[in-house]
Amino acid sequence: MTAELLTDKVAEGNRLAAAGNLDAAAKLFLDALNDDGTDLEAAYGLGTVALHIGEYPRALEIAGLITSAQPNSIKYLHLHGEAALYAKRAEEAVAIFRRLLALDPDNEDARKRLISAMLPGESYYHLLARLHPLLRPATYIEIGVDRGRSLSLAGPECRAIGIDPAPVVDVDFQGTPDIHTVTSDAFFAEQDVPALLGQPHFDLAFIDGLHTFDQALKDFINLTEYAAPHSVILMHDCYPLDAASCTRDRTTNIWSGDVWKVVCALRFAVPDIDLVAIKTPPTGLGLAKNCDGLYERLNARYNELVETFRDRDFDWLAEDMDGRLNAIPNDWQAILRHLGEG
Repeated sequence: MTAELLTDKVAEGNRLAAAGNLDAAAKLFLDALNDDGTDLEAAYGLGTVALHIGEYPRALEIAGLITSAQPNSIKYLHLHGEAALYAKRAEEAVAIFRRLLALDPDNEDARKRLISAMLPGESYYHLLARLHPLLRPATYIEIGVDRGRSLSLAGPECRAIGIDPAPVVDVDFQGTPDIHTVTSDAFFAEQDVPALLGQPHFDLAFIDGLHTFDQALKDFINLTEYAAPHSVILMHDCYPLDAASCTRDRTTNIWSGDVWKVVCALRFAVPDIDLVAIKTPPTGLGLAKNCDGLYERLNARYNELVETFRDRDFDWLAEDMDGRLNAIPNDWQAILRHLGEG
């Protein structure tokens, strides 16, 4: 059998598969493999058909064979990751998609599939939408307003403060939040926060400003000065996906910055802090309680913490990601139990 005929069979199989004639396509791919068992393109076509018709274990087996033969093939790795994902082999899918992204850091489709494998369930925004009516905050501070979507979750009776030097609000609010168009550093340096809140403390706060470790840490510390025993601080981007998307400088579309280091730094500085990272898509949500009384301790150690954790990288974190971030599942009942509400 000539290489040209083998190529023709695979090409016709691909054409039939694209037209939705999967049975006929599978027969052609099998014929090609019977002629030459080393034809990786025929195997790839057969694995793709198996994935489309729901034969996930078979697709996973085929994908494993072709990625072993060509470990640096982006499309073979993508099939392998998809098959592992659908076969409910989440850890294998995560490993494969990370391997793919190490070869092709700009592959945003693979990064989205990595999110599906790593962080199943409802998004951080939907979790925020649950937390507001559960906690019923009378006062709320949000750092990083952007379009106002998360700020709009504050109820009509809530005294809400938004901080963002350049918001582009395009949503309607339930109440009338007090938006300060300044940096968070300027806000905390210049404003009488208790006077703005109408009480000495906030009930709920959310940090989603600059995606840099040192600034997010500073925002957290500044908030603790106005925390009561019941106050809750939430922080976006605490469970990173891969090395390329969690660097200080943005190079990817889906990007969490190095905010994850805040969790590590806080758990190092105050080991008794009640701080978890909820594994919610796309990049996790930190939740901290019992933050009152921490301001002086953390503020005094700010420079030390920045120096200690600034150069930690994703490889260091990945050695024990769930342990170092004190991660909990993206499960509402588990979150309720952590909040003492379950």
